[in-house]
Amino acid sequence: MKEYRGYFRSKQYVFMTLMFFMAFYFVFSGFAYKADFKVGYVNSNKLFDTYSEFIEIKDKHKAFQEQLQNEYNDMRTKATNRYKEIESQSLLLSDEKKREYAQELQTLQDDINKFAQDNFAPGGVVEQRWQEVMAPILEKAQAIIDKLGPELGYDLIFDTSVGALVYAKKDYDMTDLVLAELEKNK
Repeated sequence: MKEYRGYFRSKQYVFMTLMFFMAFYFVFSGFAYKADFKVGYVNSNKLFDTYSEFIEIKDKHKAFQEQLQNEYNDMRTKATNRYKEIESQSLLLSDEKKREYAQELQTLQDDINKFAQDNFAPGGVVEQRWQEVMAPILEKAQAIIDKLGPELGYDLIFDTSVGALVYAKKDYDMTDLVLAELEKNK
């Protein structure tokens, strides 16, 4: 038992105790520093669902999209009617006339497919127009976030709707450090 007590009185014990208190001090002083760290979030879905300008733009865009959809439906209806018309006469048509009408129907179908692709596919008119009308609102919202972040002392602001960082103090940008390490480790 005396050996055990002797260990606690040894220089190692004093050194270990001193290290423990130093670590304790640095850990808790670090937490005190981090208490000033301020994080916020924005729910862009809520902004867009309630912001009057966005609602107006969304309604106009929906009307535009419905107009294109109606044009598409009209094209399909005309093609279907033309097909039925040709089909009803098929017994009376020569082979040459059947080939001619088949080509006409194929051209109508190609036009319908092109219209759908140009307007409704990713990167089409509907998506491009949406991005064009949304850009000013998104820029306005980002400018407000960029203004309020520093004014209110936020270090980071996230958008909970998409899980993205929308504002950060420049102090936290590690891009140049990572780039320097990458260049160093070529």
